[in-house]
Amino acid sequence: MSTIQFFGIYFTIIAKIRQVIDVLKTVYRISVMYFVSIILMRIAGKRAVAQLDVSELVTSFMVSEIACMPITDPDVPIINAIVFSATVIILEIILTKACIRAVPFKHMVTGKPDFLIINGHLREDTLRSADVSLSELVSAMRKGGIESLDKIAYAIQEPDGTISVFPNKTKNGIQHMLICDGRLNKSEMKTFGFSDKDVAEILKEHGIKSASRVFYLGVDDEKNTFIIKKQAKTKDTV
Repeated sequence: MSTIQFFGIYFTIIAKIRQVIDVLKTVYRISVMYFVSIILMRIAGKRAVAQLDVSELVTSFMVSEIACMPITDPDVPIINAIVFSATVIILEIILTKACIRAVPFKHMVTGKPDFLIINGHLREDTLRSADVSLSELVSAMRKGGIESLDKIAYAIQEPDGTISVFPNKTKNGIQHMLICDGRLNKSEMKTFGFSDKDVAEILKEHGIKSASRVFYLGVDDEKNTFIIKKQAKTKDTV
């Protein structure tokens, strides 16, 4: 074997080894970002992997894009991608907490339910403003096991885009949330004709002075009320 042939084989082997090393590096980066993404999405909570609202959808896209950075570009350190992904998840958690504490803010970020049918009455204006076609409504009706539109008491487009349907046979209709975590649900109150005075009267009947003391107040179509009072805050004693 000549010297030229020897070095030719030598450099070929070195090139093959480098290719294998590059593949192993990529496998390593993919494995790390895969498990990091799972951990971060678990931290974000179960809601982030169920039906996605706008903020959760943005979070999922951004985390997936950031996770690809160190895989497609070896010059990007893995730690950078982890820090960037963690930042997005932290922002999502902060936004979720803010939405829980402030219903109007939640409606601004995630949207609010659109009542397409109320007490069997189809609201054409709401149907158009919500960009829901009749075929989509009929499809949701069939999925809900209802034969025809005249047998629907309520149809609601939820903030995540799904359509919930309730049949006429529901005994007392559906329950409308008027108070959520101590705050009046102005949107639902307006839709179903409840004023601040009406809610105050309901609370007074139950011996409650302020909406801030109520965790949940629901009223169905027959004016039956369901109230959950806020738990009293207790201090640990030594």
